[in-house]
Amino acid sequence: MNVQRISNKASVFLNHKHFHPGNSKNREKVWLAEEKLKEEERKQEELLKKRKKEWEIEELRRDLRQSNKKVKNQLKVQSEVEEVIDKSKQLHDVLVDKARANKSWVKSELYEEDVFLGNHSSVWGSYYDPNVKKWGFKCCKNLKRSSVCSAYNKSKSQISNSSYNTSISELFNSDTKYQSKSDTSEHNINNNAGLLLLNQGKPFSKQQKGVSEFLNILKQSQPKSSN
Repeated sequence: MNVQRISNKASVFLNHKHFHPGNSKNREKVWLAEEKLKEEERKQEELLKKRKKEWEIEELRRDLRQSNKKVKNQLKVQSEVEEVIDKSKQLHDVLVDKARANKSWVKSELYEEDVFLGNHSSVWGSYYDPNVKKWGFKCCKNLKRSSVCSAYNKSKSQISNSSYNTSISELFNSDTKYQSKSDTSEHNINNNAGLLLLNQGKPFSKQQKGVSEFLNILKQSQPKSSN
């Protein structure tokens, strides 16, 4: 009987203990603690997600700033190029207007490849010699850049010789024409004129004696014109 009473008392004591796993209140406390931990973990995860989103947004903003800087630089370069093109167009228009005013052709010398050096009719680099492996001028096939065009000198000498020959031939033809005209005029005067004024305006007829002989002597004594 005593043992049974003691055991019953022990069981009652255990049941009335402050914390017991089987007690409903204790189980509620455990559940609440677990829920609180879960809530904190969930909040931490949400905070991490928000931070990741903020980091991504910051990276996107950086990329946008860099892209904006690049776009601004490109626009600046493009505007400078357009200004240079406009200036070149204005210069070209001015040159064209001057050429039209002077009525003469103007060579385009805005760029280096359009400039003809040393009286050459072609630019430097228009001819290539595969044996020597060097560039030169196509007009005279000269490989020295500082040389003068030999074809230009030849053409110039030919032009001067031809002009000299033509001028001499023209002078000779004019001289012969002048002589022929003077001869014909003298012949017409001798044949058509009825009277010849000789010796202080005294007339002599062709029919008079000795006139023909006098005319022959006069023709022989006249000096020939040598021009």
